Amino acid sequence: MPADPAAFLRDHPEPAWVDLLVPDLAGRLKGRRLAADRLDSACAGGEALSPCHLGAEEDAAPVSCRPIAEPAPVPWAAEDAAQIFCVPDDPAWNTRAVLERQAKADHGVSGFEARIELHLFEQGDPVAPPRPFSSANEARGALNALDPAGDIWAGLLAASEIQNLGITGIESAEGEGRYRMRLSPDACPMRLADRVLLARRAAAGIAARAGLIASFMSVPFTAAIPVRLTFRLDFANDAQAARAAEILGDGPGVALPLFAANANAFRLFAESAAPPPEVEGRALVHGLSGAAFTLLGGGVLGAWAKRDLGALGVIDDPAAVDAVRDAVQNGGGSPEYWGVAVFSLLLAGVCAVSGTPLGTKRGWRKVELSARSTLFQLVLTWQA
Repeated sequence: MPADPAAFLRDHPEPAWVDLLVPDLAGRLKGRRLAADRLDSACAGGEALSPCHLGAEEDAAPVSCRPIAEPAPVPWAAEDAAQIFCVPDDPAWNTRAVLERQAKADHGVSGFEARIELHLFEQGDPVAPPRPFSSANEARGALNALDPAGDIWAGLLAASEIQNLGITGIESAEGEGRYRMRLSPDACPMRLADRVLLARRAAAGIAARAGLIASFMSVPFTAAIPVRLTFRLDFANDAQAARAAEILGDGPGVALPLFAANANAFRLFAESAAPPPEVEGRALVHGLSGAAFTLLGGGVLGAWAKRDLGALGVIDDPAAVDAVRDAVQNGGGSPEYWGVAVFSLLLAGVCAVSGTPLGTKRGWRKVELSARSTLFQLVLTWQA
């Protein structure tokens, strides 16, 4: 249903601009900032946006996005502004239709709640990681841990009242600069999901106005992600209880939408899924050639080290020092080694220029690249 700009303008001043908000496949709000005179047309028919902003290919045709909510003010903006929440009008892009079918099905689940965890960071140097806003080691739920960001929480609760986000409370969580927002329960899962996205936008905007960064990563400083689910089932209804038990009994079926919420996440569930399949062979060749070149570089480094240590008197045998020096000057004592090294370097370089990964294993890529860089830096430093 088209939104009514007249009702918005009766209660609010004319905005300086209008933000058209469209969620992408990862739940991030994208869109377009429109001039104030486009408010009527945006409310009536929406705007056509490129699907590449929503996670699709770049050459796809523009998709019409229609408003699903009334315009709302943006209280944290420097000027009077408005925002309109929209979704793609094309059924091929409107993923809400899938959730609508599930919401209408009788799964025995009624009522939904949401909690949003966020971290507040100070603006740091470009080359340094951000620092938590509050370093106080307070117990979880301590009220005095909220005081350093009191203006942010006051602005967020005010924005929740204005935009009807339903934020009922804010509490401190365990960890530095970590907090949690609670939203009021909702019988409609889609409406609750929309409120979550808009609440995250409000928190990020209000924090930015205070010179801080709001991050919604689950655990920014460690490699983990907590997921908590609470189900309140009506077991008085036997049919609903049986259906809910069937769904919850399928562990992978429940976990997959949580840990692989969009198409980009599925590539993390298969080994060697990061590089394209057609380059796996070249990736292996590149890894082997890079390893050979690294080992040969390490051998040359060792020979240079022995020569220099001999010059410093660490090696007492002059004959051994001369032998090492001759070996280095003669290409390691065997010219074919240099041929292998040059061939390995050229092969690795061709694979690198062609865009082939160093290897199919992420850990191996890091170890190989780190070892090679360290060895060559030591060689250059030693001989400088």
